[in-house]
Amino acid sequence: MNVRCPIGIRVNVPLSEFPPSHFGFGIADGEADVGVRRVWDSPHLRLAGLHLHLRGDMDNPAWYGEACRVLAGFLRSWPSEHLTALEYIDLGGGYPAHMSKLDTRANWDPRPIDEYIVAITQGLRQAFDGRPLPRLIVEPGRYLVNDAIIFVSRIVSVRDRAGTQQIVCNGATTMVPFTRHRAPILRAYRSDLTPREGPAVPSSIYGASCREDDVLFQGAMGGVATGDYLVHFGVGAYNSSINPPFIFPCPILRFIERGSSVGSAEEPGVGGGR
Repeated sequence: MNVRCPIGIRVNVPLSEFPPSHFGFGIADGEADVGVRRVWDSPHLRLAGLHLHLRGDMDNPAWYGEACRVLAGFLRSWPSEHLTALEYIDLGGGYPAHMSKLDTRANWDPRPIDEYIVAITQGLRQAFDGRPLPRLIVEPGRYLVNDAIIFVSRIVSVRDRAGTQQIVCNGATTMVPFTRHRAPILRAYRSDLTPREGPAVPSSIYGASCREDDVLFQGAMGGVATGDYLVHFGVGAYNSSINPPFIFPCPILRFIERGSSVGSAEEPGVGGGR
């Protein structure tokens, strides 16, 4: 077609506290340098952008700053005409929302989004030294939607076994699969939506599936009763997109507009809803 098609390539950088990523062209081993030079030499391609996506659940802004300083060092090695021609840098996603920590993490301290953006921009500016800056793209999907989505199920039975409050609800761990990897942020409400209060007792919440390991919560919580609602907060992003229709249909997704009034609560079927 006798045109030069604009493309972007993904690169990766070494981070001091993490193993190497298997995505993208490595900057540290020279792979990225070979890749960009092949694009520059092609009569059919034009390098318009770079993409660097760190791991998910990166709660320390310093890691973003470290990655961007390495990326800036790589960019400083480019000829001026190629650096000026760069249209965008995409820093991907992974920005943490205010969910509880993963079981694999010893510490978890999500910061305001501003701190991550400041670390990114300060690191990248080192490459340009007064030259025109490319567009900066970030993908904060989870940060934006995680806290906006809740999962609601209803208690179908409660019994006491050896001093433990055993609760069965009409949800399942397949509907909120990240409960297997991080503790839920969970509250109980009466059928009139007033919060349950009272002294915490040892409790287990089981789902309605046939699996023995269908456990949504184990720990201490206040006393509850059949018919109460269980609300899991902060279950947006991946919980909604990777839950399978295992035994039950996927939960119904309902949108609640800010400021709208809610009349009589609709009885959720098996599987509750979001």
